[in-house]
Amino acid sequence: MLKSHLVPQTLQSMTRPRLWAYSLLTLLLFLFIVIIASISLQTKTGTVVIIDTDVPDDFSDEFKSYPVSGLSYTSGIRFGATNDGGNFKYRERKEIIFKLGDTKLPSILPDDEISQLNFPDEYQENLKLLLFSLDEDGNRENGIQITPDSLPTEAFSIDLSLPHEQFSSQLLDKLSTQGRFVYISTSGRSYPIEGLEYISGAYRNKTDADGIFDYQLNKKINFKAGNHFIQAIRGKAEISPRDFPNPIYSNLKQYLLSVDDDSQLNNGIRITTFEKPLTLSFDLDQEAFENSLAKQLSPYARYPRLGFKPSLGINLEAPQAEADSVGQPMPFVDIFRTARPFAELSDEAVIIDENGWPTIIPQGKKAYTLILQSLPKNAIPYGHYTVLYDGVGSIAYDGVAKRVDFSANYDIIDINPDNGNVNQLILRITESSPTDPIRNIRIIMPGGICDNAPFYRVDNPDECAFGKFQAFTNMLEDRNRIVFNPDYLRVLRNFKVLRMMNFMEASQRIANSCSPFKNDEFDDCVTQPLRWDSRSKMEHASWGGSFRTDGTLRRGVPVEVLVALANILKVDPWFTIPHNATDEYVAEFADYIAEHIDPSLSSYIEYSNETWNGRFWGAHYVRKQGRKAGLDADLNPFREGFRYYTKRAVEIFRIWEDSFEGTDKRIIRVVGSYINSPDLSKNILSYENAFENIDALAVAPYFHACWNRAHRDCKNFIGVPSLLPKVKTTNDIFKLLENKSDPYSLPTTIKFIGKQAQIAKEYDVDLVAYEGGQHLAVDWLDQDYTKKQKEALLDLFLQANKDERMGQMYLELLRAWKEAGGNLFVTFTLPQTPHKWGSWGLKEHLNQARNQAPKYQAILQFEEETEQCWWEGCAFIPE
Repeated sequence: MLKSHLVPQTLQSMTRPRLWAYSLLTLLLFLFIVIIASISLQTKTGTVVIIDTDVPDDFSDEFKSYPVSGLSYTSGIRFGATNDGGNFKYRERKEIIFKLGDTKLPSILPDDEISQLNFPDEYQENLKLLLFSLDEDGNRENGIQITPDSLPTEAFSIDLSLPHEQFSSQLLDKLSTQGRFVYISTSGRSYPIEGLEYISGAYRNKTDADGIFDYQLNKKINFKAGNHFIQAIRGKAEISPRDFPNPIYSNLKQYLLSVDDDSQLNNGIRITTFEKPLTLSFDLDQEAFENSLAKQLSPYARYPRLGFKPSLGINLEAPQAEADSVGQPMPFVDIFRTARPFAELSDEAVIIDENGWPTIIPQGKKAYTLILQSLPKNAIPYGHYTVLYDGVGSIAYDGVAKRVDFSANYDIIDINPDNGNVNQLILRITESSPTDPIRNIRIIMPGGICDNAPFYRVDNPDECAFGKFQAFTNMLEDRNRIVFNPDYLRVLRNFKVLRMMNFMEASQRIANSCSPFKNDEFDDCVTQPLRWDSRSKMEHASWGGSFRTDGTLRRGVPVEVLVALANILKVDPWFTIPHNATDEYVAEFADYIAEHIDPSLSSYIEYSNETWNGRFWGAHYVRKQGRKAGLDADLNPFREGFRYYTKRAVEIFRIWEDSFEGTDKRIIRVVGSYINSPDLSKNILSYENAFENIDALAVAPYFHACWNRAHRDCKNFIGVPSLLPKVKTTNDIFKLLENKSDPYSLPTTIKFIGKQAQIAKEYDVDLVAYEGGQHLAVDWLDQDYTKKQKEALLDLFLQANKDERMGQMYLELLRAWKEAGGNLFVTFTLPQTPHKWGSWGLKEHLNQARNQAPKYQAILQFEEETEQCWWEGCAFIPE
């Protein structure tokens, strides 16, 4: 009975909810939590370090220690890899095992800090060497980093118990190989670099005479220059500066060339050991790096060398701008050379001599001038300028200048933009003896230069090698000594050719003095000749002038200055002969160049500038002279103009050939044409077979966009849906500049480059660019837009010139020019402040940082990537 009763009861209980199972699971979960909590309570954090027992800390008696990251470990159920700080988790009294690939370290009891000293004696030095060797970036100062790339193979294995010498040998066999550090020249040759410090794992050495260095497989190497590492880089059979990104690439090239002990690349580079190691940051902007390098090299009578051979040219600017609102680059240490002529601003009663000096200043009348108008901050050195002058009298200063000391014929003035509320220096002659008037004024920059280092201004003799300091004040005791502003020279040394047109002021608008005349008298004024005696002279008080000085009197700088500039820089000059220069002027000019120019230089010669462009005096001159000469039966002024231009250009070339006794590549004969008119180029070259006396056809590849619908292609509303004055943003501007249907856009300009290249090839002459780049300019005479609209447009144009996309367009233009077969490209223009008529300067002032000037950055980037001029017959600077 009992048994039969129990069976059904058991079956019944099994159909109930399984409370016993839930209870069991709850108990197990509780036990698991207790176990985990117990484990957690026993888990601690430790740190793995390597103690460098060979190198004590600089500030204590202790040895340096470096955390080890990425080291695999297991400790009980704990496993992982040490973090960036070398930290790991461990259980107390539970042994820990560290592992590198297939190499296991002996198990040890963990501690808050573990180093090689926690392991058996025979392991300690081996372990230190191994971890130093596997440090991923080779720079133990930022910790020892173990990554998958640190090991040559995943199955890397080595016996840590070997005797140290045997272990070292075996480790080196497993990890190391050799590479070579070289400098690759612009001609493609490789030159070994000796003495470059490096660290690669266990290796710490210098490259040998063949540039050989030892490095570890799959490891980065840290090369070091002076007191600074350059950048960690992957080891390989051959490394050169080209393997580094910019700006390191450019800076490293310049450094290596500059510290070569004998400055002779043809026998390799051997790095000079300096008494005081150089402190350099290779990731600086190139100009900042160059200035830092120059300052540290000057005590050793060295200065930085360029890391490329210039291939582009640059247009120079007039010594002073026509408008007071435009800041020009300062060419001279004596800034008075760019002063406004006294005749512009002085009272009419003041008597001024033929050289521009006031000789008689009546009582109550003023003789004064302006200098440094609208100059941006940091465009020139600030500080104490020395004023020297001859004669008896006194001078007063205002604006950015304050006098701080004086004596006979000697003043010290402090020039600083915070000195006054006007951005200019005002100089007044307050007293002057009628028999010995004040004259020969010099306002001299502070400091000087070191011997053979004209590109870098220094403050005092301590910055030069002993006895090598040349003070500017001493140099300019002779007022007619030509001393260029080092900042000016440093910008220009980046270029192969200097087009001197504006520096000579050889291309101007029709002189204001012609305006009152009509008919024949006007024609006589427009065609008046320029004689040699009317040239700019060294004796003149200043050079150039503003719009207040008539165009017949603005002659730029003297020929002596042009030659001195080309010679000191050793770059080819490009001379523009004024449209109305007489044969005597041409011959005297050519004779002076032939006699004084460095014979290794080639001189580009062109007659006038853009004689097809009616905005310039030269265009009106050649048309009237063509009419006088009867050069077109139909009396077409355009044909009369280009025919006279061609004939006169050939005449001028022949005069130069006489002076140089032939061409012989010392002169390059250039004619100019309009980029968008291939027909004009053909007509010039073919007229009376002029091409036989011409070496180069010059055009100006400018790009912009349609301003109005006047041009037939601008009437295409589908292809050209908008005009330049309609833009609202910089994005709108760049869209127009890239429009392939616009007749003035960059793509269209590139097409015309190709067409002009074909014509040059047909007539067997070179294609060169006399100017080129963006041409965003407001048409202030257009009555369809208000002044406010034009000013807003001008601001947008300025923003576009500062935009990185503009730099990219310059790169595209230059690369396309080279690809099409163009030779020399002369960029436009020297640093200058933006103004009402455009943003033409490649930089806004001489000292503006390269990375803040997209156009300038692009031009130098092109030269760096090209490394040398590319066309046949281009003269190379010897290596």
